[in-house]
Amino acid sequence: MGKRLSGIARRLKDRFRKVLNVAPEEKAAEAIRTIIARKGLVLTPKKWVLCTCPGTEEGGTRAACRTAAEAGNVSGPDFANAGPTVCPACPWSMRTAANEDASLEVAAQLASAVRGSARADTIFREIERANLAKLERLNAAVAA
Repeated sequence: MGKRLSGIARRLKDRFRKVLNVAPEEKAAEAIRTIIARKGLVLTPKKWVLCTCPGTEEGGTRAACRTAAEAGNVSGPDFANAGPTVCPACPWSMRTAANEDASLEVAAQLASAVRGSARADTIFREIERANLAKLERLNAAVAA
């Protein structure tokens, strides 16, 4: 059993060496630039994420800010529908430490708006409450 397990471990290591490329920190930026250039990605900084959605039809159909109802000739992201509760679930989003802080800040603002009495018993408070719950789930998932 020991020889068999060692053989499986060796094969897995060989496979991962072929598939994975661990770049040193100094070369990470260059590796990212190369990937972005090859895939034609466009970087658009937003407060809550770094959007890498290309301005192509494929990018538009996969973007979380585009609804499933939108069909046909859509290209790129729809920033009118983008936001801190939409973008983190998008396959084109990249989150950094700065984005985490912004996301927590938005959650704190929503929490204070929900606690406030200015919008009590209005649809806006319910929308803010739903957005806060979704944002807290996303932040918890990222923190885990």
